[in-house]
Amino acid sequence: MEDMGWRDDNIFTQSINSKHPSQIFYQADVEQDSRFEDLTLLESQALFGRKVKRSREEIDEQSSDYAVTDTRRILELAKTCLFELRMQNADLISSVLCSNFSEEMVLALFVQAAAEKIADNQLIYAKKLLGLCRDRASKSGSPLQRLAHYFIAALHDKIDNEWGLISTNQIEGRVWKIENGEQDMFLLDPGKVECQQELPFCVVTQLATVETILEAVKSAKRVHLIDFEIDNGSQWILIMLVLAVRYECPLELLKITAVGINKNGMEKAGKWLSSFADSINLPFSFKMIVSDLKDLHEDQFELDTGEVVAVDLEFRLWTLLIRPKSLDVLLEVIVNLRPSVMIVKEIEVCTNSSNFLERFSEMLNFHSALFDSTKACMEHHLP
Repeated sequence: MEDMGWRDDNIFTQSINSKHPSQIFYQADVEQDSRFEDLTLLESQALFGRKVKRSREEIDEQSSDYAVTDTRRILELAKTCLFELRMQNADLISSVLCSNFSEEMVLALFVQAAAEKIADNQLIYAKKLLGLCRDRASKSGSPLQRLAHYFIAALHDKIDNEWGLISTNQIEGRVWKIENGEQDMFLLDPGKVECQQELPFCVVTQLATVETILEAVKSAKRVHLIDFEIDNGSQWILIMLVLAVRYECPLELLKITAVGINKNGMEKAGKWLSSFADSINLPFSFKMIVSDLKDLHEDQFELDTGEVVAVDLEFRLWTLLIRPKSLDVLLEVIVNLRPSVMIVKEIEVCTNSSNFLERFSEMLNFHSALFDSTKACMEHHLP
């Protein structure tokens, strides 16, 4: 267990304020804005509610643009077309390239066809299809182009794995490096913070979490939040604001414990949260447990007498379904911690089928909706 004792560094908050002054409550805002003196949960809801309302209005205004061309609709049309071509025994590549299909339709056809060929063990044909997708996909293009960009890379990895060119451990190691090493540079990125505050499903789930936890700790003087996926920590800002001005039951200490293996990322989140707590005069302590879940033990959390414990599991459990030992250890530890409330948030998608095509289709549909919603809600931020 490590205690992060930062108090003076506010470089990040200053840099964000200069670029996005209205996006989040930063040190300068809190010091100068008297409305936080009497902040209630209802008022906090209003602050977040305006974002939800604005996002909904913007989506309604743009709905006509997505009525026919949304990514999932294109994928469904492409899947139907593939079925018809298969029934006709037509040559897939020549039939598609000689058609009057749009570039996005061609891309949707070839990506899904490549997955089907992989399932049928026609790996050379699948590689050829992915090669035809390369110039049509883009990580900075339309939602479908972005979606295809990442799925093409994943399908290439699957083929290389089938051919023995890359091991499963190498693929998992590369993903681990991205998620737990290189990603920490993006944890406090302004664009990521904006997404968390503008996407309706992020705002709604965050507000539900805040309401539930505040209700559970309304009479507690010492609150201990345990976060197994702390990311950049911005999800705790609203709770910190409300607790800082809770006069009917003044807070003695808010403790946040982050659990994970990305030490650098957790340190940055802790540094930012500690600086923010100082700016609003909130008694605050940040600790982190750098440990794989399978090695976790309740003694590492250093619970204090009289503190009320709340556990947040955000999109975490589904990642452990292939690691049953870690899942069992995690659940046992949580039971032994005896939290007053536990928040579990998961995506409604089944990615654990033994059938590759079923898993592929589920993930493709889920991420198509994610990319479409991001475009609809964030397009006004683009130059």
